Amino acid sequence: MGTDGTANVDLAIPDFNGTVRLMAVAWSAGKLGSAHTDVIVRDSLALTAAAPRFLTLGDEARLELDVHNVEGPATTYQ
Repeated sequence: MGTDGTANVDLAIPDFNGTVRLMAVAWSAGKLGSAHTDVIVRDSLALTAAAPRFLTLGDEARLELDVHNVEGPATTYQ
């Protein structure tokens, strides 16, 4: 913990896009405190695939891939 009362913590989170609740508790000999907040976790580029749920022999299908450039650089992706 820094002298200003703040700390940086690295968290190992598996591949996940969504909201995570971050909770912290701190204490000393004469004080106790806690805080919580919601943190949005997301990749800068998100891919979503859509395919038929069922296929049978002889069927033809198309796989749709949606690319969402959330915070990535504006460029052509391949």
